[in-house]
Amino acid sequence: MAADSIFLSYAHAQGDWVFERLLPALRGGGAQVIVDRERFAAGRAVVGQMDEWQDAAAKTLLVLTPEYLASACCQHEMRRAIARDPDFRDGRVIPLRRVACPLPPRSSPAGRCTST
Repeated sequence: MAADSIFLSYAHAQGDWVFERLLPALRGGGAQVIVDRERFAAGRAVVGQMDEWQDAAAKTLLVLTPEYLASACCQHEMRRAIARDPDFRDGRVIPLRRVACPLPPRSSPAGRCTST
């Protein structure tokens, strides 16, 4: 993937805002955005696809909301993103606080994400 490719990690409760506002702005700026609705294939494990597309991207943008922080799948994506740039020095993790919510400690445990 290109150096400006971005894996978009968001809770589906924010889907309308992501697709109507954020995605057009990112693409308008020239970013190659990887988003689940456009890249995931039916019949394949969701978690495997999440990991595959996130690994292919240069950066991960985390759309932080209470729903995001409550989602095991979003937590999975966030942990993987932070593991790639734990000190936030390489610009590989882009946290975006969409609505007010507490920022979790980096080492907080989260539930297990499943493909159901």
